[in-house]
Amino acid sequence: MNGENQQTVNVSNISAGQIFKNYKELCNALGEPIKTGNAKNAQLKEWSRNFSYERQGHKFIISEIYNTPKEKEDKRSEGHNETPYIHIIEKLIIDLLAQNKNGKVSLSKNLLLKELKMINRNYIHYKNKRYKLSDFTGITKIHIDEFYDVTDGTLTRNLERALKKLENRALIFWERKMKVCFVNVDVEYDENLNIKTRREVNENEYGDEEITYIPTIPYIYTIHREATDEEIRIIKYAEEQILKKYNCEFLTDIYKKGIAEKFFKEVQEIIFNKAHIAYYYQAYEIIYTYKSIENFKEKINDMQLDFEERKELQSNLNNSVSERLVTNAQKRNEQAKEIDLKQIKHRKRWLMALRQNNDYLSNTEKLVNILIKDDNKL
Repeated sequence: MNGENQQTVNVSNISAGQIFKNYKELCNALGEPIKTGNAKNAQLKEWSRNFSYERQGHKFIISEIYNTPKEKEDKRSEGHNETPYIHIIEKLIIDLLAQNKNGKVSLSKNLLLKELKMINRNYIHYKNKRYKLSDFTGITKIHIDEFYDVTDGTLTRNLERALKKLENRALIFWERKMKVCFVNVDVEYDENLNIKTRREVNENEYGDEEITYIPTIPYIYTIHREATDEEIRIIKYAEEQILKKYNCEFLTDIYKKGIAEKFFKEVQEIIFNKAHIAYYYQAYEIIYTYKSIENFKEKINDMQLDFEERKELQSNLNNSVSERLVTNAQKRNEQAKEIDLKQIKHRKRWLMALRQNNDYLSNTEKLVNILIKDDNKL
């Protein structure tokens, strides 16, 4: 048997749901030496290949034991264990830059994924209309929530992996930006900077003159722009408060507890009241690193695409992403079926129960067809 598929840590004395009060106690159960510093970090990373766990203070809570260790990331080689379609994402990002005269792309994550054909328009449309999607498909909202959480994580990692590789080749520079949808209000003022008011004279039922003063109606509109430093502080403060409310230490915990939608609604309420921000989102800003677009195009000459090449690559990427999402769902389904729900902590039991369901895989395939497949026209 290939050594890469064998357990690299003795997990025979631990089980899902088991709680260890500290690192030393878990080391004893695993028969592992107690380490410090970088050696400890490397050890924890190796454990994560064999089982997943949560941290609560000093406690280690075992979530899942893997039948075979996860693949080890080999940072010495760009091609080792690489998701097979990353190179397609790279080519399409370069092509996207080459199509822009200023050699710059600034898009929200979802719009960038859509441009690359990693998702379709339904993915964006239904992201905040999940009850409607549930009613339309007959798939439970809890499964739709799980699909969005898992898919978003997968596609974000894929996208950023491609961006990092392009940056390592000194072709681009990229960064994440927090952007806001700001609700602005315009009111008409007079020359003394008072709100302009209209004077109306009418007669009442007795024929007497009545004067009414009516202020001008404010004009409300939204602006999408980069968040200011103060707005970022307000947003992060709101996130911190709602994390505390639901006893979450990290943002990732809201997905594990299945409360992401509720979390962001409450955060949005705070930031709207404090700063007139309707919502916020992550955007990617990508620029080429050459003096002119001509220099850039000369450098990436072999990567420039014509219309047919672009369409073919987009189609290949869309098919590859769809297949990967279904394959990953199949693995989650198989792993979940090997877990005893009675040994799982209550807050994660719903997730394992969902993934054990006989309809889990077929429903995931259905969601992939509706939300990812490029040829889907709803």
